[in-house]
Amino acid sequence: MFGLVAVAGLVPMILSMLSDIGFRENVCRSQKGDDQEFLNTLWAVQISRGAVLWGGCLVISGILYWIGWLGWLSPQSTYGDPKLPWVIAVSSMSIVISSFHSTKVFSENRHFRIKQLLKIELLTQIIGLVVMIAIAWATKSIWSILISGLITSIVYVAFSHFWLPGENNRLAWSKDHVKEIMTFGKWLVWSSAFTVLASNGDRILLGAFVSAQILGFYTIAANLAGAVDLLVGQIFSRVVMPGFSEVARTNPERLAGAYHKIRARFDPLMLGLSGFLFAAGHVAINIMYDSRYKAAGSILEILALGLIISRYSLAQSVYLATNRPQYLVWLNITRFISIYALVPVGFYFFGLNGALLTIALREVVTVPMILYFNSKYKINNWVLELKVLLAWPLGYGVGLAGVWVYTMIR
Repeated sequence: MFGLVAVAGLVPMILSMLSDIGFRENVCRSQKGDDQEFLNTLWAVQISRGAVLWGGCLVISGILYWIGWLGWLSPQSTYGDPKLPWVIAVSSMSIVISSFHSTKVFSENRHFRIKQLLKIELLTQIIGLVVMIAIAWATKSIWSILISGLITSIVYVAFSHFWLPGENNRLAWSKDHVKEIMTFGKWLVWSSAFTVLASNGDRILLGAFVSAQILGFYTIAANLAGAVDLLVGQIFSRVVMPGFSEVARTNPERLAGAYHKIRARFDPLMLGLSGFLFAAGHVAINIMYDSRYKAAGSILEILALGLIISRYSLAQSVYLATNRPQYLVWLNITRFISIYALVPVGFYFFGLNGALLTIALREVVTVPMILYFNSKYKINNWVLELKVLLAWPLGYGVGLAGVWVYTMIR
């Protein structure tokens, strides 16, 4: 079930990112970000995009059903599972539902008013979780996950319109505003396209190499390792990037100091957690899951190495804030080439562990590029780079101590 949901989620995610024109970023960076006509036009573009994406998902699910019926897909692979087309068709409805959420969400980000947004998102997730547990308890079915996702989308849209302050959206269409949105967004489309293909290349490739069960183990481990990335990424996107945009507009000379301050706070966290999970990932799985999921523990420990490199993603907020989205395009092209070239090689020569190691370290190839782009802003700090590395062995030591305590208690 975990494996099927992981692959089914890829389809709407990939289509969504292939057409991502940066609605949030447009509102945060544009001088017209507080203009209601601009916001209403952006809302109309957002809804139109959602309808097109849902149609694309239905077409893909139909194609998968057809080629599966013809016997062109191996039943041993995740893609050959007969339930997959139906799971994709239902789960993708969340795209068109979510497209109706209010642009007041973006306005709150622009002005650093995130308290209400966090309340909405927390309550939405709680409601979705309660629904999922209730349906899973009653049916023991994969549909509990899918229906929960749809309910979550509906609740979030309602809260965005009726909870947040400000004028509600109405459909509008200004050619000038559309031109500005698309001019900035064209770079993000390319960046997002390579981002989604690169960041989800692990599941795309493993879906062809391994069974749905092994992919399910991988998905559990990847979600746990990626939880830190997800949390930090949300902070970078919703707080740091708007903050950098404000600095770039008003006091550009303070940009380097702001960047170093954020790095000094988040790098030790990510490096420390990387070391901790590398040592104690199997214990974390043993505590949270029963013995059937034991195989996810060793996968988690390998994937934890990725946190060493992913901390450099903060620089991307600087590039967006200073209107250099083309830098993201080059970074994501590099990521795309890296994962699709190296993972099959790793799997062919060293099996699953070889593929996992290349997945974990796929971001290494982007570090020289990030340092080069950072040099244009004069924001590289080599003393800071060396100091924060001490957090990894510290986290590893704490992880080993945790393993020892867990072993003694057992």
